Amino acid sequence: MLIGDIELKKDEKLISESITTAILASSIYDMLKHSLVLSAENLKSHLKKWIVDDSTLKTLENKISYLALDDEMSEAAIEKRLIGSDEIVELIRSIKPRNSTTIIQTHSGQGDNVAGNKVINH
Repeated sequence: MLIGDIELKKDEKLISESITTAILASSIYDMLKHSLVLSAENLKSHLKKWIVDDSTLKTLENKISYLALDDEMSEAAIEKRLIGSDEIVELIRSIKPRNSTTIIQTHSGQGDNVAGNKVINH
């Protein structure tokens, strides 16, 4: 059973890695399609649902610049190039999804200020 658990965790890691690589490829594709520069700042705006520090973004920008990506490539072609770079795959492993929700509310006057579902028990 332990071997099965290890295999399952390995598969989950591969699935997680490929999802992150696909998201990065999609972001790069969108930037190229809209003639945006592949920069750390543009990557940051596209990856706002992920926890990425500035130094990782800068390193990612540098590594991506060596891949010779262009606006005629498909998302799949970009993803293949990303997966082909061991250094980029290592960086991708360090990027985690942001699991927090931020709710900003302004309330004035009467009434409830409820974020989410309001439960009333009678």
